[in-house]
Amino acid sequence: MPLAVRWSKFTYENLDRVDAVYGVYELGDKDRNIIYIGHGVLRDRLFAHKISDDPCFKKARYYRFEKTGSKESAEQKESAEINAYEQQHGELPECNKRREHPTKGLVEITHFTS
Repeated sequence: MPLAVRWSKFTYENLDRVDAVYGVYELGDKDRNIIYIGHGVLRDRLFAHKISDDPCFKKARYYRFEKTGSKESAEQKESAEINAYEQQHGELPECNKRREHPTKGLVEITHFTS
């Protein structure tokens, strides 16, 4: 089940307003389709994706998040959101999939930690 919050444009100006607290977040493409579900310190993780050279994250145009208050709660909420997405769509979000990185070889990016 997607997070029950509105999408925000994935801009540096908007990210400057994000608090450095634990939570779960989703990144969306130009059509607001979920391409990644993650958790961690929201400000840190979202900025890391924004500056990433990973081609998958370059597709992100929107984001939304839910504060959880703790790392453990964020991990649990992320897991539940990923499982719900997989149940509904039959696969993981595009950027959560295990795949070949152009310069680093095969990498697992399903779960980032802060």
